[in-house]
Amino acid sequence: MAFLEIHTSTAISIIILTVGLLVGGFLLLFGIANLINPDVPDGYLTQNTKVCLVVRSIGVVFLLLSIAAFRGILIKRKSAAREDKT
Repeated sequence: MAFLEIHTSTAISIIILTVGLLVGGFLLLFGIANLINPDVPDGYLTQNTKVCLVVRSIGVVFLLLSIAAFRGILIKRKSAAREDKT
């Protein structure tokens, strides 16, 4: 299975990359911080764990989106370099 890449202009790819890294990093940190929070009552522990897993999963999706945008930038530059050689 090949990893996805985003084929858009470089400016849009950079915007996707920046937003994906910021949102993904924030959601991952928020999910982990909420998971290790000692103030959660025992009755809400399983609910809190499920919410943390969902938040971290969304963070991973945003990070994968930014990786796909970065791969699109690299592939576009590599193909442009090949065209310049010919």
